[in-house]
Amino acid sequence: AGLSSDAQAKMLATMQGKKFVDVYTTIADTQRENVHCFYRENSVFMWNGYEAKGQNAIREMLKALPGTKHDIKSIDAQPILQANQGLQNYSALVVTMVGSVSYGMKNSVPVHQCFILERNPDKPKDKSAYYILSHTFRYCDQPSNSH
Repeated sequence: AGLSSDAQAKMLATMQGKKFVDVYTTIADTQRENVHCFYRENSVFMWNGYEAKGQNAIREMLKALPGTKHDIKSIDAQPILQANQGLQNYSALVVTMVGSVSYGMKNSVPVHQCFILERNPDKPKDKSAYYILSHTFRYCDQPSNSH
């Protein structure tokens, strides 16, 4: 017997989440000037308690950070369902990533990142095209900042 359609949808969400994090961190580490393309004007990025809203503000915040090298330890992704929406028809994902990041030549720091991804409305027929609606980045060894 094959997997149920719900199990297939969950597995697809997991694969999409992993692929997204792999592509995002590769672009962030090697082509930082292009990483803002993952965001839209309604996107929000929280970096260790500091908030940037909209693609341009996020671009400026990311541009101000030194070069990075991500090391991914764990990724989890789950579909986000709207009311009365079947699992096979999800249009958003929550993706969490645990790992470490180093800036420039400094030692790596443990981090947790959470992404809320929505289907890209510019590509309605492409069910694998997502943009970042919300992105939270936090050092794991740093207490919460109230900004």
